[in-house]
Amino acid sequence: MLGALVGLITAGFVGLIVLMVVGMMFGLVFGIFGFAALLALKVVPLLLCGWLVVKLVRRAERPRELPRYGGGLSTADRNWLDT
Repeated sequence: MLGALVGLITAGFVGLIVLMVVGMMFGLVFGIFGFAALLALKVVPLLLCGWLVVKLVRRAERPRELPRYGGGLSTADRNWLDT
């Protein structure tokens, strides 16, 4: 009778430890998925907006050619402007 009771208590502790390990694994997996969702939904759009702003600023800072019939300046016009 005492042996059965000790065996039952031991099985309960072993089962409790197994359930704790399984719960930790589920917690880690869902934690990783939650972190990935946080990155995908909050950080990535901010990075995309920043990248777009940098592209637009770089495009605005580029020197532009003066418009001419075909676009661009002739070499004679460039030489005249340089003098």
